[in-house]
Amino acid sequence: MKENINFFIKKLINKAFPEFSNKVTWTLITVGIGILALPAPTYLLFINLLIDFYNKKTNSNINLIEINNITPSSGIALTLIITGLIYHLIIKGFQIYSEMIKENNDKEIQKNKRTADISLYEKFIDLFPPTSFSVRLLKDQDFGNPYHENAVKDFDQLKYGWGHANQHFHDQEIEDKAKILYQEINKFNTFLAINTNYINQGPLISMLTDWDRAMDMEWEPQTEANVKKANEWGSEIHAIYCDFIDSTRKKLAI
Repeated sequence: MKENINFFIKKLINKAFPEFSNKVTWTLITVGIGILALPAPTYLLFINLLIDFYNKKTNSNINLIEINNITPSSGIALTLIITGLIYHLIIKGFQIYSEMIKENNDKEIQKNKRTADISLYEKFIDLFPPTSFSVRLLKDQDFGNPYHENAVKDFDQLKYGWGHANQHFHDQEIEDKAKILYQEINKFNTFLAINTNYINQGPLISMLTDWDRAMDMEWEPQTEANVKKANEWGSEIHAIYCDFIDSTRKKLAI
């Protein structure tokens, strides 16, 4: 509460000087200064011109001021000037109060969005943690060698545990990175499923066919192409994954 009051006072002080768009304030101040600075007949003539202009424009019948009946008064001038400034501060006060309410609401909304994004990020990391066998597979695996079936389980866990209607980040940059990463992992997982097989019905998986293993390093051209593609693709996805984690932590300050 104290913060809001101090913020309100500071903004009001910064807005204390009247803006040219505030015609009422400037009219009152100008007339007040005119009364102080000009001889009585001069400012009364000016006021009569304004009254005459108003009468013609609105078909009104306001009487003009007789110069002989008016005694110059600095009190009237100061009253006009002070009234103009007070009017200005009151108008600005309402405007600043509305701005404060909007700013506070915006801050609260942003805070809630950040909290929701942090929770969603933690959910993503739970499904596909940096220490998982699948991340190690992306980073280190040479797909010319066999790997354990557990190394791809987190791919499936992410596939079925992510991408639901309620799993979208409020921050669009994070959302875009998460979407690309999710799509790339799913496509890579499908590629591995199509182009690999189990060795002797055990837990090890390989891209090499029985013929490739029998020929040692003289693999079929398609096998060589698949191994090369898997190695390069895995490294690319690992880089995307690291970038997603790094940029998300920076944006959410976690």
